[in-house]
Amino acid sequence: MVLFEFFISYIEQFAYLAILVLLFIGSVGIPFPEEIILLAAGYAASIGLMNIYGALIVCFFGVIFGDLIGYYIGHRGGKLFKWLLTKEKFRRVEEHFEKHGSKTIFISRFLAGVRVFFPIAAGATRMKL
Repeated sequence: MVLFEFFISYIEQFAYLAILVLLFIGSVGIPFPEEIILLAAGYAASIGLMNIYGALIVCFFGVIFGDLIGYYIGHRGGKLFKWLLTKEKFRRVEEHFEKHGSKTIFISRFLAGVRVFFPIAAGATRMKL
């Protein structure tokens, strides 16, 4: 019983920080499924280990900050992105982000597995933040 209480107190103390860090890591390119973290945060809030509003705020900012860092990585390291694609393909990516950038970024949030590349591509193509 003491061990169980220890884990519960540990979760209560570090849950918000862990969610923020894990969502941030998942948003900057490390293949870590954000859905699992969001579901775990929702479950922890439903059983009273976390405040639902605190969990929502932490989840929101973890994803936003991760995407902003992804954009920055693309913006600063765009040469690598250009190197990976042919000039023609990169030009097509630039044109796409010029015409449909906001819609693409919004829709990409719902595409598990590939969502991490879209903020980086937006930064590499110099899309407006």
